[in-house]
Amino acid sequence: MKIPWRVGPPRVLAFIRGPKEKTVEVSAVLDTGSYIVLIKPKVAKFLGYDLEKAQETILYSVSGMFNARKLVLEEVSVGDCEAKNVDAVCFELPSARIGALLGLNWINRFRITFDKGNEEILIE
Repeated sequence: MKIPWRVGPPRVLAFIRGPKEKTVEVSAVLDTGSYIVLIKPKVAKFLGYDLEKAQETILYSVSGMFNARKLVLEEVSVGDCEAKNVDAVCFELPSARIGALLGLNWINRFRITFDKGNEEILIE
């Protein structure tokens, strides 16, 4: 799959499936600086997750430590690249236009090439 890429964080359209077979389409960023997928609380609730019952965890970031809830997403796909049973952390992301960050636990399931010369990202 080829994704156009010029300047800034590489954005993709991701489909996320939750525990009740609900699927949501979100704008996501491929984030090589994050060790795990992050999704917004409103995305998690739409998918059917009960955040009060989700496992508590600590999210470590460059901005500090934060309390968060850990989930397992049924599936996260970008184009024809899909991963099942993906660990994720529910956390309020600062951008209103971004619904998820695809961290290394999603990225490492694929071969990804950042091709600056052709201004594209290849995901296989």
